[in-house]
Amino acid sequence: MPKALIIGTSNMVLRGGASAAIIAHFGAENVQNMSLGGTSGTYLAIFQILSRIPVGQYDYVFIDCPPSLNMLTVNAMAAADSVLVPMQCEYYALEGLTALVDTISKLAAVVNPELKIEGVLRTMFDHRNRLANDVSDQLKQHFGDKVYRTIIP
Repeated sequence: MPKALIIGTSNMVLRGGASAAIIAHFGAENVQNMSLGGTSGTYLAIFQILSRIPVGQYDYVFIDCPPSLNMLTVNAMAAADSVLVPMQCEYYALEGLTALVDTISKLAAVVNPELKIEGVLRTMFDHRNRLANDVSDQLKQHFGDKVYRTIIP
């Protein structure tokens, strides 16, 4: 059975399986208020902490981030191999997605060349709403097979 490490960035509690519990505090308020124009070392705080975990201890590491592009989110993406994007099927969420894709491209070019979008998970989807269907169609056109068939209502 695969082992997963789940990191919640709201209070930075790291949990993995029934037997592993690691608690780390990053001073989230300080990290969130940092400028996004820092040096590449600024983006590696989470990566440096994760690098202390023995290789092979976990099969998957999930870093749960707030829905904003602040330094904490950028740090998480600098440490990640890929990004799973939960996407609310609304127009303004598309604008946020554009900014996220741009940030991922910049991070891949400067800090983490392995970073990619793993998939897009449509959330808060109401099939009766025309706008939700339009947004869903746009996601499929742009991301193709990366849009998961599973939809969260």
